[in-house]
Amino acid sequence: MDLKKIKIDKLGLSLRAVNVLYRVGRITVDDIVNITESDLISLDQAGVKTVNEILAKVEQLRRIISLPENDAEAYFRNYTKTDLYDLICMPENQEKVLKYVSFYDTDISNLGLSSRARNQLMNNGYERFSDIIFLNEADLYNMQSVGKTSVQNFIEIRNRWLSAHEKRIRAVISGGVNGDQTIYNDDEIVEMILLIFSKNNAEGFKQEDFIADLPAGISKEQIQTALNRLVDEQKVKREGELYCRQYPFFLDMVKACKVLSERDRNIIMQRLKGMTLEAIALQHGLTRERIRQVMTEKVKRVRSWMVNTYNFSLFREDLYGHFFKEYHVKKDVALEIGFSSASWYYLDSVDKNSGTKPLSTALNDSSLDQDLRTRITDYLNRDKICIDGQWCSRKRSELEKYIVEKYCVKDTRFKDFVKIYNNVLKSNNVAYDGDIYITKSVLKTRINSLVEARFLLWKIGETLRAYDVDGRDFSGLIEGLELDKFTNVEISTKKLMIEHPDLMRKYDIRDQYELHNLLRKIVPEGSFHNFHLGRMPVIGFGKFDRDAAIFELFKKHAPISMNDLSEIISREYGYDIATIKGTYLDVLKDYSYLGVYRLEQKIMPEERMKEFMSLLDQDFYYISELKQLYFDKIPFAHPDEINPFNLKKMNFTLSNNVALRNYPNLYEYFKKILTSSDIMNIKEIRHRYAPVQAFYTTLSDLKHRRDVVEFEPNRLITIRRLEEAGITRDDLNCFCDAVYINSDIDNYFVFNSTFMRHARIFFLEQMDGDKDKLKALDSEVIHKLDMLERIFQGFKEFLKKTDFIHLFEYFCDSLINSDDRFQTGRVLNSYMFRRRKLSSMSDEKVTVISFIRYLVSKKGKLSVGELEKYLCQAYGCTVQNRKKDLIDKAVGEGIYYDENKDFLCCSTDSGD
Repeated sequence: MDLKKIKIDKLGLSLRAVNVLYRVGRITVDDIVNITESDLISLDQAGVKTVNEILAKVEQLRRIISLPENDAEAYFRNYTKTDLYDLICMPENQEKVLKYVSFYDTDISNLGLSSRARNQLMNNGYERFSDIIFLNEADLYNMQSVGKTSVQNFIEIRNRWLSAHEKRIRAVISGGVNGDQTIYNDDEIVEMILLIFSKNNAEGFKQEDFIADLPAGISKEQIQTALNRLVDEQKVKREGELYCRQYPFFLDMVKACKVLSERDRNIIMQRLKGMTLEAIALQHGLTRERIRQVMTEKVKRVRSWMVNTYNFSLFREDLYGHFFKEYHVKKDVALEIGFSSASWYYLDSVDKNSGTKPLSTALNDSSLDQDLRTRITDYLNRDKICIDGQWCSRKRSELEKYIVEKYCVKDTRFKDFVKIYNNVLKSNNVAYDGDIYITKSVLKTRINSLVEARFLLWKIGETLRAYDVDGRDFSGLIEGLELDKFTNVEISTKKLMIEHPDLMRKYDIRDQYELHNLLRKIVPEGSFHNFHLGRMPVIGFGKFDRDAAIFELFKKHAPISMNDLSEIISREYGYDIATIKGTYLDVLKDYSYLGVYRLEQKIMPEERMKEFMSLLDQDFYYISELKQLYFDKIPFAHPDEINPFNLKKMNFTLSNNVALRNYPNLYEYFKKILTSSDIMNIKEIRHRYAPVQAFYTTLSDLKHRRDVVEFEPNRLITIRRLEEAGITRDDLNCFCDAVYINSDIDNYFVFNSTFMRHARIFFLEQMDGDKDKLKALDSEVIHKLDMLERIFQGFKEFLKKTDFIHLFEYFCDSLINSDDRFQTGRVLNSYMFRRRKLSSMSDEKVTVISFIRYLVSKKGKLSVGELEKYLCQAYGCTVQNRKKDLIDKAVGEGIYYDENKDFLCCSTDSGD
């Protein structure tokens, strides 16, 4: 028998006696069997009573030890059983014990500790019983300002709790069953399930949730039995797999409560029916404040009676206390959402109806149950219609916008759109309403409205296509079309389509009718030398005499066939050839004979021709320039002598209003001009040749072929000069290839100094440091990534030597912009790129709206300030003073703006 293994705190000594001995290190029976009275009297705080208690116990122990060995062992056998506190503190048992304790957990203030002990524990950071269950005496004494009395008080309270729960705790530790007896009976399990509901007010639970939350040792069958009992007693209701607590309404409990006086019941009922405090006070001869006090007191009394009678701790209304405390909900709103008048007045009486947040923000509050959020959504959208899960304003114009954007991404005839529109409403169970549906009586009105709508482009044949006018930055289009060069002229937008194919592709404009409708919406009438719109697809600038203009072209080219003249007029003004032949050539009917238009042309005398040719030192002239020069420099000259017959004799080739010599065509001439110098400013050249379509065609082709690169607006550098610096045409192509490969780093990107770093990081992240994956990676991809870095540095070095280093990013933008594999858009003064899908050359375009929505969707949640900062720092965009514009552009299509918190987020619920 080892007396060193038997601790003195198991001998039945008082806590004071145990503490006196513990403080001097006498912890086991072996430590005290030889202790004397003088030893005890010398101990600190050992009073006479304590000394006598210990001496009596020592005398008893000595007698037991003197017994035969078997008898002594039998006596001490009870003391060798492991102490419960020691048992729960064993590392292998702590997790099981903590789960059990947590189920019954409570605040320290509810333990019954003395005020001093409670405050000392809380001051040391302990708030719950589960925080202190494993603390030993040394832990307690080491706390700041904790005295002996507080330690004794705590140990006594804890030991009392452990004693009350000892049977269950030992069973939990041993595996859940104490011998053949189950730990909990059915009544106890029912109470614990109700306790779980009280801790999680409005939550519904599956059966497996209870298994996880209840202490160990309760079987699945016991839980199901308890749940069935609660359902039968109507304390719990079953909804599918969920079990939900059935709490009664306050009004029903007031009617049933047996501890209320009739006067008190009457006061409460009057208040729940909406009577004011003043009116109730006047009727009962009390003050308004006293009526308020009665309501507060009697609510508590009804609740106490309900707990004692039905074991309910909450009224049904209490489940929505958080909702009414947080959100501003007036009575009429509460009624529409589904609350009764009595429930609203109850919540108002207990000061739970004082929220200030807008109701719309409750849609993203996960602490509210889904049913309530659904009712809030229905209320907020009471004047809206749900189409395909998207809430739309109950206005025909708003519904048209939604349906065009979703169902008319391709060309759609108006009559087909009407069918689509009405069918969508029907399929979404929208009741017929003449103010919403499109009927025969409003067809003309709807056409007029859609022609001007800024969410589509309208074209010939009453055809429309979804197009986000307000979501795009058209400054690049307006600048590129050079509308300010047109004066007193009329052209078809077909001419602009032909002259600027890159712009048309960049802005996704597919024909002259779409361009006409777009210019109608983005160019103010009267701007650019009195810009005005004619019948589609004609636009005008200032005053223009079409008949006179056509006659001038006829004079320059006569004799000429109708077909050839129509072609020339079409190239000059963009008019449709069928329209020219059918209408515009009527002015020449007196000059037509056998399909040919003829005009007697003045012959230029040989002497004058020889003298005039000596003045000509250029290869390109506008015919109007030749006429003026001839008239100014040659005596007795007549302008009519500058005509096709005489110009051809001078070896000029004529094209529209241009005379060219020494070159087979305008392409070769402009190619020579644009590549004549290694570095060239073409601003003046562009202005000189602006009216000539072939100039733009040639410039675009040279960029695509990499013969030239535009490294600054209107400034070109030739491939010849780049090759001298060691940069070849293949390098330029490889550069674009590598950008293409790496462009899936980000759905949208700008080419800036961080692009290369992002490219390398992207590949490393994809490989996740796996050498085998790196080896398996396509060698061509690795090669092009390395090539991109080499060219990147080469470009920078070259531009640095030519003092153009500050233009490096524009140089790269220009290369990417001339590559058909990328979509380009001017977004907030930055060139934004997006890789095209190989399967489609008409996928989603780069616009301000598509870009901002992409960023918000990517981040999930973004404050407007963060969005502005991100746009500026990551993409170089200019967003000063554009907060409202950013919000207006972003909201919709699944993006929600919270006015209170000032952030944009992806809405998880369809609502405001």
